[in-house]
Amino acid sequence: MTFFFEGKAFSTFTANERSDFCRDKIGFIFQEAPLISRKTVFDNIALPLKYQQIAPQEIAQRVEQWLTKLAISPLHLMMKMNVR
Repeated sequence: MTFFFEGKAFSTFTANERSDFCRDKIGFIFQEAPLISRKTVFDNIALPLKYQQIAPQEIAQRVEQWLTKLAISPLHLMMKMNVR
């Protein structure tokens, strides 16, 4: 079975193309939610968007939208994660 994306066989993608595909088209799902304890909730949510080189203003807007959807209060934005 061959998987095609935008008319191109996935098996022909270079390593960089596969990485870009996963980053840009699929995203990443972590099984154990490895949040970065030294970062705020806001920064943890924003990190993948920074890797995509999205403008800081758009990052802030998207993060705020997700925080609203997830009903996370603004106070939590300033708190560092308490992850062990």
